[in-house]
Amino acid sequence: MLLKDKVVLITGGGRGIGKYIARKMCEQGAKIAISSRNERNIEKTRKDFEKQSGFEILIIRADITLKDQVNDVVDKTMEKYGKIDVLINNAGTGGMNPITWLDDGQWFAILETNLHGLYLVTKAVLKAMKQNKNGGRIINIASHLSKTSFPCYTAYCTAEHAILGFTRSLALEVARDGITVNAICAGLIDTDFAKKRTFEMADQLSLPQREYTQNIINSIPIKRLIDPLEVASLAVYLASDPAQAVTGQAIDINGGLLVP
Repeated sequence: MLLKDKVVLITGGGRGIGKYIARKMCEQGAKIAISSRNERNIEKTRKDFEKQSGFEILIIRADITLKDQVNDVVDKTMEKYGKIDVLINNAGTGGMNPITWLDDGQWFAILETNLHGLYLVTKAVLKAMKQNKNGGRIINIASHLSKTSFPCYTAYCTAEHAILGFTRSLALEVARDGITVNAICAGLIDTDFAKKRTFEMADQLSLPQREYTQNIINSIPIKRLIDPLEVASLAVYLASDPAQAVTGQAIDINGGLLVP
C-alpha cells in the first residue's frame, strides 16, 4: 500500500473529487479526516465509507474561510491521529461573475474560499506537518483554468491562477522541511460541480444544455470527460514516497484540452 498509516486531511471532502480522493487513499492504507461546511455531505460520506468498505474516517464540519474553524479542524485531526502527513486542499466554489454585474458578492465569495481559505488551511497544517520526521505533502486541487482563461469567470480564473503562484512559491519555502507542494490542474471532470458550470454557461449562451455539453466533450481530444478516479489516482501518487522529488509542479490532467 502506497499510503499505509499516512494521515490525510482533505478539505471539501464530502462530495465530488474530494470524496473520490478520500476513497482512493483509504484503499491505499491512509487514515482520513475530511472537512466541509456541509454537515449533511460529510455525514453521508462517513456512512457510505463504513457501509460499503468498512473504512472509518474523521469528519469535521468547518468553514475554511474562518480561522478559528480552520484551527479546530487541525486540532481535531491531531487529537485523533497525532500527525498530518498529507493535506489535500480541495474545497472550492465557482460560478459566473461577469464584470457588468452590479452585485460583487460572487467575486469576493470565490476569492475568499478558493484562495484565502486555502491559505488559512495550509498555514495551520504546516505548523503540525513541520514536526514530522519525514516531512509531508501538500496537494492543491486546481483547474485547467489555472493556466488559461474563460469569459465571465473572472473571479474563478483569478483565484485558480493565484493558486499556482502560491504552490510554486511555497514549494521553495518548505523544501528544506521535506515537504512537497504541488497542484493538480484538472480539466473537465465528470462531477456535479463541473456539470453545473457547463449548464450555467449553456444557459448564458441560450443553448440547449445537452447540445452545449456535447460540444464541450467534442472539444476534448480524448472525447470524454475526466473520470474523478483518475484525478484521485494522481493525488495518491503525489502523496506517496515515490513522489518525494516532485515539488512546485502544476500537473495537468485534462485529456489534451490544454496542451502547452
